[in-house]
Amino acid sequence: MSAAAVLPPVCLVILVLCFGQAARLSGRGYRWREALLAGAVVWGVLVVAFTEGLSLFGLLTWPCLVALWSLAAAVAVGVLVLTSANWSGRGGADLTPSPFPSGKGGQRSERGHTPPPPHHPVVRGGGPAPGRGPGPPAGRLVGVAV
Repeated sequence: MSAAAVLPPVCLVILVLCFGQAARLSGRGYRWREALLAGAVVWGVLVVAFTEGLSLFGLLTWPCLVALWSLAAAVAVGVLVLTSANWSGRGGADLTPSPFPSGKGGQRSERGHTPPPPHHPVVRGGGPAPGRGPGPPAGRLVGVAV
């Protein structure tokens, strides 16, 4: 078996690893069935795009296929390496969810933006709330925590 015949399956494995890494980074854990499905779909799109694109110009040859699959595998490896390096705790961003847009609690962000406080709708008094009995006295504002 030639090395050129190994490139498409290797690219598929790398794509599956990329999608598995993406699922882990999104906080959903490793979802290998979804990663396998997404990797297979992208791989299938690449198969069709490479063969149809090359045959359109009469370039459907082994050297051109090897070049395209090598490029696809290199890009996938690059994405996998960059995401692993940036998000594995070696200088990567904190992935802990935060209710604040800046991700820093109540502190100011780099642009000086202070996140707004949690939303508390204000209800104007003066009448009974539907299905809740008598309301507050008329003319007073009452804060309601949601």
